[in-house]
Amino acid sequence: MLTIPINLAQQYETLLVQQDIPIKQRSHYYKWLRYYLDFCDKYQFELSEKRSFSAFNEKLRSKNQSDTQRQQAKKGDRFIFSNRSSVSK
Repeated sequence: MLTIPINLAQQYETLLVQQDIPIKQRSHYYKWLRYYLDFCDKYQFELSEKRSFSAFNEKLRSKNQSDTQRQQAKKGDRFIFSNRSSVSK
Protein backbone atom coordinates (compact mmCIF):
# COMPACT_ATOMS: atom_id res chain seq x y z
CA MET A 1 0.00 0.00 0.00
CA LEU A 2 1.34 3.40 -0.98
CA THR A 3 1.97 6.10 1.58
CA ILE A 4 0.19 9.39 1.04
CA PRO A 5 2.80 12.08 0.26
CA ILE A 6 2.88 14.78 2.94
CA ASN A 7 1.91 17.62 0.61
CA LEU A 8 -1.06 15.63 -0.73
CA ALA A 9 -2.15 14.71 2.81
CA GLN A 10 -2.05 18.38 3.82
CA GLN A 11 -4.07 19.42 0.77
CA TYR A 12 -6.54 16.61 1.34
CA GLU A 13 -6.97 17.56 5.00
CA THR A 14 -7.76 21.11 3.91
CA LEU A 15 -10.41 19.77 1.53
CA LEU A 16 -11.94 17.60 4.26
CA VAL A 17 -12.12 20.58 6.61
CA GLN A 18 -13.70 22.74 3.89
CA GLN A 19 -16.32 20.04 3.30
CA ASP A 20 -17.07 19.80 7.05
CA ILE A 21 -16.15 16.11 7.23
CA PRO A 22 -16.22 15.22 10.95
CA ILE A 23 -12.81 14.43 12.46
CA LYS A 24 -14.01 10.94 13.45
CA GLN A 25 -14.75 10.10 9.80
CA ARG A 26 -11.56 11.48 8.24
CA SER A 27 -9.54 8.32 8.82
CA HIS A 28 -12.00 6.52 6.52
CA TYR A 29 -11.46 9.11 3.80
CA TYR A 30 -7.69 8.74 4.13
CA LYS A 31 -8.10 4.99 3.79
CA TRP A 32 -9.99 5.43 0.53
CA LEU A 33 -7.40 7.93 -0.68
CA ARG A 34 -4.63 5.37 -0.05
CA TYR A 35 -6.67 2.72 -1.87
CA TYR A 36 -7.29 5.10 -4.76
CA LEU A 37 -3.58 6.01 -5.02
CA ASP A 38 -2.69 2.33 -4.96
CA PHE A 39 -5.30 1.59 -7.63
CA CYS A 40 -4.01 4.38 -9.89
CA ASP A 41 -0.44 3.19 -9.45
CA LYS A 42 -1.29 -0.45 -10.10
CA TYR A 43 -3.48 0.20 -13.15
CA GLN A 44 -1.44 3.15 -14.45
CA PHE A 45 -4.06 5.88 -14.16
CA GLU A 46 -3.03 9.49 -13.64
CA LEU A 47 -4.17 11.00 -10.35
CA SER A 48 -7.37 12.94 -11.03
CA GLU A 49 -7.92 11.33 -14.43
CA LYS A 50 -11.71 11.40 -14.56
CA ARG A 51 -12.12 7.88 -15.97
CA SER A 52 -10.05 6.49 -13.09
CA PHE A 53 -12.86 7.26 -10.64
CA SER A 54 -15.43 5.12 -12.43
CA ALA A 55 -12.85 2.34 -12.85
CA PHE A 56 -12.02 2.57 -9.13
CA ASN A 57 -15.71 2.38 -8.23
CA GLU A 58 -16.13 -0.70 -10.41
CA LYS A 59 -13.13 -2.30 -8.72
CA LEU A 60 -14.70 -1.62 -5.30
CA ARG A 61 -18.00 -3.09 -6.52
CA SER A 62 -16.20 -6.24 -7.72
CA LYS A 63 -14.64 -6.52 -4.24
CA ASN A 64 -18.17 -6.46 -2.71
CA GLN A 65 -17.72 -3.11 -0.98
CA SER A 66 -21.03 -1.77 0.33
CA ASP A 67 -22.87 1.12 -1.28
CA THR A 68 -21.99 3.23 1.77
CA GLN A 69 -18.30 2.46 1.42
CA ARG A 70 -18.33 3.18 -2.30
CA GLN A 71 -20.18 6.45 -1.71
CA GLN A 72 -17.57 7.48 0.84
CA ALA A 73 -14.79 6.64 -1.61
CA LYS A 74 -16.60 8.50 -4.38
CA LYS A 75 -17.00 11.60 -2.23
CA GLY A 76 -13.30 11.58 -1.44
CA ASP A 77 -12.48 11.08 -5.12
CA ARG A 78 -14.67 14.03 -6.03
CA PHE A 79 -12.61 16.21 -3.67
CA ILE A 80 -9.51 15.29 -5.64
CA PHE A 81 -11.08 15.75 -9.07
CA SER A 82 -12.86 19.02 -8.27
CA ASN A 83 -9.59 20.41 -6.90
CA ARG A 84 -7.19 18.77 -9.36
CA SER A 85 -5.44 22.04 -10.11
CA SER A 86 -4.51 22.46 -6.44
CA VAL A 87 -3.99 18.80 -5.52
CA SER A 88 -0.81 17.11 -6.65
CA LYS A 89 1.26 14.12 -5.63
